[in-house]
Amino acid sequence: MEPTLGVLILHGFTGSRATVAAVVPRAEALGLPWRLPQLRGHWTQPADLVGVTYADLYADAGAALDELRSVVPCVVVVGLSVGGLLALNLALDRPADIDSLVVLAPALRYTHPLAALVPLLARFIKTWSGDPSGGFADKSLAANVGNYTSFPTATFASIYRAGRQVEARLAQISAPLLVLGARHDQTVQPRCSQLVYDRAGSTEKELVWFERSGHELLVDCEADAVVERVGRFLGSRATLHAQAHAR
Repeated sequence: MEPTLGVLILHGFTGSRATVAAVVPRAEALGLPWRLPQLRGHWTQPADLVGVTYADLYADAGAALDELRSVVPCVVVVGLSVGGLLALNLALDRPADIDSLVVLAPALRYTHPLAALVPLLARFIKTWSGDPSGGFADKSLAANVGNYTSFPTATFASIYRAGRQVEARLAQISAPLLVLGARHDQTVQPRCSQLVYDRAGSTEKELVWFERSGHELLVDCEADAVVERVGRFLGSRATLHAQAHAR
């Protein structure tokens, strides 16, 4: 039987493939085609992000969605952080292609006190340094993940603006939605998960909190439970599609 559902997996800003790769075996175990695109400027060195904008990341996510749509009728999008922002954006712009969404620690608002000033600061500060372990409640787990330690301020400014725009449109989202939040997120404000859940127009939606995790939910201290929850959602969507196809 030809697959009727695919899985698009989107990593976050400055994030490595490892931060979301745990979703791949879950998709494969269900027989679901998947794509995990290398968003522009990532998985190499921070300098490769120079000149990259949110529009570029969105275009890369959209191209991967197009690839999947060439083999399946519709897609579940699983996105972490800015990947979650991209997932929400795709659901707003391309609802006919999106079966459902899993967003983990969606990046709409940030904990850093200067985040709101970044569009202004980008004129004077070209590069921003960060601590890759800041996304982890268990700092020892950060060593082998490979996230960037710095990024162009202008790139982040474009992402920040996009977050505000997507937040203003959340009521237009109608796809079934699973939101996974991290209580100890030190990167994105934890309330973003509640905000997405509350404001999304989806009639079928669920919010699950992980009490010990930091921002990197899929590789932090509760990773097994997080991956299991994502896998359970994928399995439920796959079952629904199989049943509908069998009728």
